[in-house]
Amino acid sequence: MMLALSYLLALPQVLDANRCFEKQCHSALTLQLAAYYYSLQIYSLLLPCFKDKNHTLYQVSMEYQ
Repeated sequence: MMLALSYLLALPQVLDANRCFEKQCHSALTLQLAAYYYSLQIYSLLLPCFKDKNHTLYQVSMEYQ
């Protein structure tokens, strides 16, 4: 599964990955892989927006450690 994901992420355009997913049978594994692939695509698009900011969600209070 990780090798398939690597190949999908290496594709030059997202539409190429769409065609791959359309040709596969619609099993739970394929749907999971598609969801993970698209979430990584969204994350890679949003990552430059968060490089200089630390969201409070990821900050741990020292009193709980």
